[in-house]
Amino acid sequence: MVRGRGVACIAIATMMFLAGSLGTLFILVSTNDIYRGEVNHIQTNGVNNLPLFTNLSVAVLGSSEISLDISSALNTSTANITYADTLNGLAHVQSVMILIIDGAWIRDQDSKQVSEAIERYFLNNTAIAIVNGPSDVLTSVLRNTKTNVSFENPWSESSAVCYAPGTKGAICFDLENKNTYQSTIVLYNWCVIQEAKL
Repeated sequence: MVRGRGVACIAIATMMFLAGSLGTLFILVSTNDIYRGEVNHIQTNGVNNLPLFTNLSVAVLGSSEISLDISSALNTSTANITYADTLNGLAHVQSVMILIIDGAWIRDQDSKQVSEAIERYFLNNTAIAIVNGPSDVLTSVLRNTKTNVSFENPWSESSAVCYAPGTKGAICFDLENKNTYQSTIVLYNWCVIQEAKL
């Protein structure tokens, strides 16, 4: 009787393992379809504060009191996050689709050094967002790369840019929202839409 139960347990464990493997395979195969579906949902409903899991590669630059809120918000949208708390750390980050900068951290930095460091990401079609911080760094990037665009409201709480060859050179987005968590989600969603267009 004991032996029969042992065999049954092994059989159940094997079935659970196979089901898990098939589930993983299904997730891997359907990732692109899920991504497309989420992008369509964002485009249909506009840029909003609804977290959608599209799992794009993101680098987060900075470390301040708002970093935890940024990280928490991003975890609802992607598991593919790299963190850098200095410009030297950012220099070692491999290519990513989105760069999100901690706005509180950026206020304590040399804006010229930051704009020079992130310019290569911009030219590499990486969407860049600043959460709750000044947009002057992004404005410098736009000026240095000779794009013919500017922010509608340069004093907005948060902002983002994406390189757009073939149009005016870039697309800008500004956001009036002091809530770091919600702003991060909205900015991430906006960046997802821009990346889908490239």
